[in-house]
Amino acid sequence: MSQLISKSKESTDKTLFGKYTSERMRTWENIKNTYEKNNVHIAESASQFVHIVKYEINTLKRSIESQKKQNQELNRKANEQLKNANDFKSQYQKACREMNIQGDDLRVELENLIKDLPGIFD
Repeated sequence: MSQLISKSKESTDKTLFGKYTSERMRTWENIKNTYEKNNVHIAESASQFVHIVKYEINTLKRSIESQKKQNQELNRKANEQLKNANDFKSQYQKACREMNIQGDDLRVELENLIKDLPGIFD
């Protein structure tokens, strides 16, 4: 609220002693001073602190737990994908052994096999 008030044109007009010349500004300054003098701001801060402790910390704890579960699920999926990749790699190597090729450069190796075909069928 004080930020909005300080942006108004009336907030720039002050006397030699630092008091506002505008009646509205003096009223707001008195309200603010009373608010701080009676320590109402401390009670309001305590109320906000209680709200944070009751609700927001619990919400953050639930969020952390949710993130941990999601992290565990993603790690499980990553491990499953690595296992699948290893399975496919072993199947690929087995297929290459059955065709008597290394599997490093398939195109060249298969072309070489094609060149050997006429000798096999003759």
